[in-house]
Amino acid sequence: MPIYLRKLLSRFVRFDIDAYFWFRRDITNLVETAKIPIDLQQDGWHIREVDLECKADIQMLTQLWLIAFPSYRHESRVHKELERANKNGERCWVTANKIEFGAMTWTGFSDNFMFSTIGACIKKSCEMVDISEAYVGYRSYVLPKLRGYKLTATMSQSKVIAAQKAGCKTKHAFVGVKNFASVHNSLIQDDEYKLYYHVTIEILSHKWHIFPNLSKESWTPCGKNKIK
Repeated sequence: MPIYLRKLLSRFVRFDIDAYFWFRRDITNLVETAKIPIDLQQDGWHIREVDLECKADIQMLTQLWLIAFPSYRHESRVHKELERANKNGERCWVTANKIEFGAMTWTGFSDNFMFSTIGACIKKSCEMVDISEAYVGYRSYVLPKLRGYKLTATMSQSKVIAAQKAGCKTKHAFVGVKNFASVHNSLIQDDEYKLYYHVTIEILSHKWHIFPNLSKESWTPCGKNKIK
């Protein structure tokens, strides 16, 4: 196929395949407090939940989103995505100071979480989980200048506390196989994992999510005590 034709088609048709580790954790008796390092606290950083109806929060979240997900390109696309997330009951926690958000992580509870995308895996194949008592974490990102402080793990503690208050008993998280730091952290924190594939097909403005059964893996213990 000629290069010019391939470039033209790429504007209208997109195909991606991703591999994820799906982590699962029992949070029934888990009690944690979320704290960030003292030196970050002294610089004004703290963890809080985003108000998705606050213009100031939306603006700072948009700036972080465009860095984390540059494919969105324009603020208008991000605003539409945030409106959709708010409508669906999704929630976001950030590491923030007075002028910017430096890290974020998202979660969805029960029927609100990502059932049109990766969360569909849970709905179809969470043999041991009551779906009404589960939540899933996703879309985590930390600015390079704040990496190394384990902020994703710390923000996740805030999500666990909120999930427990909402009656959830199981935590789920999807981590890209190339996200080595997050995979390492999840192997330490969570109970079990398995490998999943996610295919995205986008034609014009229509998008389909497919989860091919390319992997026959069953749940595998994380082996927390073996990881240093």
